[in-house]
Amino acid sequence: MQFLVFASPIAGKEDEFNEWYTGVHIPDMLKIPAVTAATRIRLRPVGAEEKRPEYLTTYEVDGDIDSLIKEIGVRTRNGDFGPLPDTIDKTSVRMIVGEPA
Repeated sequence: MQFLVFASPIAGKEDEFNEWYTGVHIPDMLKIPAVTAATRIRLRPVGAEEKRPEYLTTYEVDGDIDSLIKEIGVRTRNGDFGPLPDTIDKTSVRMIVGEPA
């Protein structure tokens, strides 16, 4: 199963956003046993598109997605995951579950 997270940085804070996402957040996510891999890509528009998220991170999940979401919440409350930094455009964050077709 895949857990897809779309997100964009705040204008002018892209470097800090990328440093946090790649250097802190993905390693934190990979500490969760159910998360077996992560791939992060920058999205670019094709043709004329409305505003869209700039990045997509795909997490490979071995197990139940509801358990993963619960574990993320527990780790956030325990301080294992810090709060989202001010470099993220919180209105851009979208989370989607991908299942085999």
